[in-house]
Amino acid sequence: MEAIAKISGYYRWLLPALKAALLLLLLAALYWQVFARPDADLLWRQWQQSLHLTRWPWLLTALALMPLNWAFETLKWRQFTRVFSRMSFRQAYRAVLAGVALSLVTPQRLGEYGGRALLSPTGQRWQMVVATLLGNFGQLIVLIAGGLGGFLWLAYNHLAWQTYLLYASAVGVAIVIIALIFGFFQVQYVLPGIRAVVPVRIWKKLRRSLVLLRACPPRWRWSALGWATARYLTYATQYWLMLLFLGIDLPPEAAFASIATIFLIQTGIPLPLFGALLARAEIALFVWGQFDANELSILAATFGLFIINLALPALPGAIFIVKINKTKSSAYEKINA
Repeated sequence: MEAIAKISGYYRWLLPALKAALLLLLLAALYWQVFARPDADLLWRQWQQSLHLTRWPWLLTALALMPLNWAFETLKWRQFTRVFSRMSFRQAYRAVLAGVALSLVTPQRLGEYGGRALLSPTGQRWQMVVATLLGNFGQLIVLIAGGLGGFLWLAYNHLAWQTYLLYASAVGVAIVIIALIFGFFQVQYVLPGIRAVVPVRIWKKLRRSLVLLRACPPRWRWSALGWATARYLTYATQYWLMLLFLGIDLPPEAAFASIATIFLIQTGIPLPLFGALLARAEIALFVWGQFDANELSILAATFGLFIINLALPALPGAIFIVKINKTKSSAYEKINA
């Protein structure tokens, strides 16, 4: 009994310590990427100059779209969680923000899965991970479709590609998108590929959840793709608004084609843990260089989008993680009983 009491005492001490360490790590990551970068002063001055030039309505509109962006993500995720859970929209929204917080302190945003699982009922956490995986798969389809379409527009209008090459690329794009949509709706054909790359111990837990999610009706999956598209358009619009705020005024079709291309490149390149913002900025400079846009304004737009869509929602997400306790887990389980 004494040994059990000691273990319980260690647990009570360890859990708050882990939460505090997580919060400190998140704050350190934000400080490193927002305030400690060498050009931080220049970027803040660029922002201040834009505010003085009465461009602030563009910034306020981009900021107002942030909750909508994550609301669309929540609605997309719930198309899969509703198969096995009765989490409310509010509970799911908190879990999504917790995932944002953890994603900033993990490579390749892997913490997104853990954050959502932490705020999910104990007995449903593996299902929540799989639901997140399928939701991200749907988002990937939209990213690839939009990104390849945007790149083809740039290739035709700015890279002077030959007509035959454009047609061949368009056919290839259509084949890729059709294959991805097929895999999205026919999960059983994707299972062998997942099994090949996942450790056996994890596969045994994932397989049961994947089979369960096969029960998700096709109309819910179409809804998930719809919410993924809505989120994609919202995020792209925020980017465009940030460009307008920083004085980069391009024709909408050129702006959105370039934004789609940037999103596609970001998806295909592994982003480092603490250098993710710098990597995004380098990709943006590469793409916007086709239009001779001001480099400092490009960096400031990328910087601002990171703050609005990731840094700000990560703060309440971290608070939700810190407030996790057994009582909340019990309450979730009663709801889903």
